[in-house]
Amino acid sequence: MKSSSLFPLGLLILGILAPWAVEGDVKAVKGGACPKKIFAQCLRYEYPECQTDWQCEGKKKCCDGICGIKCLDPVSTQNSVKVKPGKCPEVHGECYMLNPPNYCESDGHCVDNLKCCKGMCGKTCIPPVKDSRMSFDEHMEELEIRSPSVSEPNSTFVFSELLKQRFLGCRETA
Repeated sequence: MKSSSLFPLGLLILGILAPWAVEGDVKAVKGGACPKKIFAQCLRYEYPECQTDWQCEGKKKCCDGICGIKCLDPVSTQNSVKVKPGKCPEVHGECYMLNPPNYCESDGHCVDNLKCCKGMCGKTCIPPVKDSRMSFDEHMEELEIRSPSVSEPNSTFVFSELLKQRFLGCRETA
């Protein structure tokens, strides 16, 4: 094969690889963590702005906002190493999301007594469990039973419903 016929082939390969080299790994996560979530009752959930950090401009991260998933400025993870008491529930399941977002990186990113725990699709702030062998689903059911009222803005029911919405695309495995 002559070198003149390799030139167009080289250009073709370069054209295919160039966008990949510029964008990098789409599964990578941007630095920092999502800001603490303020739990409030929303009248209407907004359509998600993003699914991954790379859909957000600049250094912004794809985070769970008050009424939907939005591109938000990250917070530093260096000063939030605080470990809160309690244990995280066991997770048995598979996540079918391509790049599940982490809504926290450590307990310091969670409000009140909530802990940053691994869920089926990324880390999230949840109430600690008494027994670490309790599964995530059992824990969510227990929270719903203890729920005082749907109308209270900070009620466990609203919180657990929010978690269930976040885990769409995830499947429990035996």
